Parts: sequence; C-alpha cells; structure tokens
Amino acid sequence: MKCEKCQRELAKNGIKKGVQYYYCTHCGKSYSNKKPKKLKHNIFEEYIAQLMNENCVEKKNEFTQTVWNINQVARLLGHQYRDVQKWSRKKAPPIDAQLIEYIESKNNGFDILCVLGIRTAENPSEFINEIITRKKRPKLQKKKWEKLFSISDLEYLRLVNMPITNRKEAIFVLGALLGCRTSEIVGVKYSDIDFDKKIIHFHRTVTFGKYFEISERNKLISNRKYPLTDRMIKVIKWLKEDNECNKNKLDKKFYKEYSDFLCIQENGYFINSNTLNKDTKDIREKCKIETEIPYIRQSKTDGNVYENVRKFQFKWLRYTVKLMMIKAGVSENDIQNIFGYNNWSHNANDFEIMRKAYDLLDKYIEEKSNQVKNK
Repeated sequence: MKCEKCQRELAKNGIKKGVQYYYCTHCGKSYSNKKPKKLKHNIFEEYIAQLMNENCVEKKNEFTQTVWNINQVARLLGHQYRDVQKWSRKKAPPIDAQLIEYIESKNNGFDILCVLGIRTAENPSEFINEIITRKKRPKLQKKKWEKLFSISDLEYLRLVNMPITNRKEAIFVLGALLGCRTSEIVGVKYSDIDFDKKIIHFHRTVTFGKYFEISERNKLISNRKYPLTDRMIKVIKWLKEDNECNKNKLDKKFYKEYSDFLCIQENGYFINSNTLNKDTKDIREKCKIETEIPYIRQSKTDGNVYENVRKFQFKWLRYTVKLMMIKAGVSENDIQNIFGYNNWSHNANDFEIMRKAYDLLDKYIEEKSNQVKNK
C-alpha cells in the first residue's frame, strides 16, 4: 500500500478491531484498509432534507403559507424522522442542475420543487395538504372529579377490604385509603410517620431509570402532610412487621440500605413506580377490577387517530378517593384544597378539616362494606 502524497511504501502500524492500519514515515499520515461504508440512500436525499430545513422548518413557507416541522419534511421525503433530523443539521449545498434533475425523477418531485420555490403551482397538491393540515383530535367528555381515571364503588370496596398477603397489595390498600401520588408513596419512610399524632409527611422523591436518585430537594416533591386513620395505621404496621421479618429471614440478601422505606419488596429493594402503574394484573384479578378507560391517541408518524384502553393503575386511586369523598359528604371546595398544589395541609385549622374529610371517608367505607356483606 502506497502513500497518496509521496507514493512511498507504507509501514504497518498495528491492527485494531480486525482493521490493519498503515503509517507514512515521510508525510506522517495514517491509512487503513477499511472499506468506506456505502450509503443506503442517495446523497441527494440528504441535500433535499437540508434545503427543506432551510426553506420550511420554523419559518413560513411561501408556497404552502405554513410553518413546517421535521416530521412533515420526513413524510414528504418518505424517510424516517431520525434520519431527516440528522441530515438537516448540516448546511445545505447550492442548488445545481444535477440536483434538480434528481428531484424531478422522484414520484413527488414536483411537490418538493414547489415547496423549495424552484417550480410554481396555483395550489398545493392533495399530498402536501394532507401533510400540512393538522388533524383535530376528538375530545372525550370528562366528568368532574372522575377525570375518567377512577374505578367503580364496588371495585374500590373490594380493594380497601382486600386481605393483605404481600407488600404490593398493602401499598395499594394504603394508596386507596390515602389517595396519594405514586411519587409520594415510593419516597416515604417510616421515620416520616408520627404514630402518636397520626400524621404522614411526604418530602422525598425517588428517581428510577438511567440515573437512580433519592432526593429531598427535587421540584416534584409535594412536601405535604396527610392525616392517618386507624385503617391506614393498621396497614403501615403490617408493612413494618413484614419488613422486620424479611430482614431476619434473608439476612445478607436483604437491601438494608432502603429498609426504612415503605414501598419496598420482600428483598428490601424498591417497588418502583412502573410496577405500581403498569404491572397491576395481580391486583386486578384479586379485586376483580374490570374498569377500562377508553382513550384516543394520535400517531406522530401518519397522523391517524387510534382508539385504545387503559387498565387500572395506582395513580387512578387519587381520583377515586376524590370521588368517594364527595359521596361521603365532603365539600368539593375542601377536596380541591386537600388534593390541590398549594401547601394547604401545613395550616393547623386546615389540617383539622383534612382529618374530618378522611374520617368521613372511613365511615363511608365501613357503612358501604357492611351493606355489601349483608346483601
């Protein structure tokens, strides 16, 4: 192998990942015998994407009189969004006869030339109109307080009266009585509970995924205090006793680092938010929760509207508790303050109103549970 500049024979410089490298002692330039990758597409496709980005994206196009986005450009060119987005980052080349000839050879080449301002037409074609016209997503009618994310009264009563056999079930029962957020229940510790005053304080978040983090300074922290009823304390004590039992049984296999958290598995590691909201088949089957919420989703790629259903999740319990409190006789204004975004619970007088609301809910659960048993 010879050097491109001085045409001298190259010395071997070693092998990396099966590729032989060479080095010119005269020029100081290195080479390899690795063959360049062949593009799966014509390079002109990249040039068109770059020109479209300059003429349409985030600015009003003269031909269509609309502002385009990368997704619309990808639909016009017939490529994937991620490819067009990558190509459009580079600076567009000057338009020459060869590029225009290539665009004209494409099926929708005339449309592309019109958008670029190279050719003229009276009106955009049907294909362009489909791309630039946003489809209106039909709205579902939402009932007040339910927000469509709630289970029926009978399903709720089955859940709160469910015989607890594992930690996940206990967390769901506690969530059904308290109406807390998923992030709140995952981040709470036994040390955050005052058993004498019957108060629980949520001031911590746990982040899962790529970066695991336990934080008390996150913006998502609710920093709220909720009253505890005897039913709730009974569930919390069951969790604490079960935790001590698992700690002694598993010994070194138990994650003692997180042993003070309520929302942990039998081995001491977290029951994460994904498990509480996605993996609920066992809870649904045990409590016979068959409620499914229809929802409409609009695809980002083709713009079509699809119908689907959502199944029961832990976060539904918050809306369900709101609905149950209304049926128990709590005013809508009090419920709005209890579950709102302000720090309403930090005021002593307001906290007493909160406690009365949960006491009314507890009585309602007991009365309705007795009625169901007597039937």
